[in-house]
Amino acid sequence: DEVNFQIIEDKISSKVWKYKITHLNTNILDVSQSIVQATNHLKTKYCLQISDDDFLFDKGILDSIKFLNQNPNYVGCQGRGISAFFSYTDNKINCSNPFFYRMGGCEENDPIKRVIHYSKEKKNIQFAIFKAEVFKNIWKNFELTDDAFKNDFIVATKALLLGKVRQINSLYCLHLVIKNNQDLSKINNYFKINSLENFDKACDVLEKFIIKHKIKSINPKKS
Repeated sequence: DEVNFQIIEDKISSKVWKYKITHLNTNILDVSQSIVQATNHLKTKYCLQISDDDFLFDKGILDSIKFLNQNPNYVGCQGRGISAFFSYTDNKINCSNPFFYRMGGCEENDPIKRVIHYSKEKKNIQFAIFKAEVFKNIWKNFELTDDAFKNDFIVATKALLLGKVRQINSLYCLHLVIKNNQDLSKINNYFKINSLENFDKACDVLEKFIIKHKIKSINPKKS
């Protein structure tokens, strides 16, 4: 909200951090529409989206950018992730031992094989750092309403259709598991929560995307 944003902005705009902040008030929009609006203001070489229950580590960001600078044939990169359960009781913050948070990458040369890899081994590809032009292509003309499954699935799949994504060894993301998102702490559960109808709509969007960008398998199977 606006109050908490001001606190954060004051901190990261301080002399110590020296980050430039552009705040877009998109309270009347859902998450996806807000990101679409934000892409119109992109002026950097790389871009990422992050959820409000995830925190990134500086070294993971810098190492991912370094990899992308050295490997222009990749469209995205991210490091490794950990999760932990957090709760607040008696004016104290409680934290569990950290556990695995599936980030990952898909590096097959064939775009269709990358998507198949992703569909079999669900990973949080959508949180990678992407080339800005790739990020814009992913979100351009995004017509779906705010639905975590459809949008995350589509974002990740579009990215992998456009190019390879690497996971490096650096620690990149801390995911906070709290009461409201506990059911989604395991990514396989996350992909089971939503309906087949949503999946069908997502596939329709991806079919149009594949046709528009003329994406083809490198070694299609012969019938």
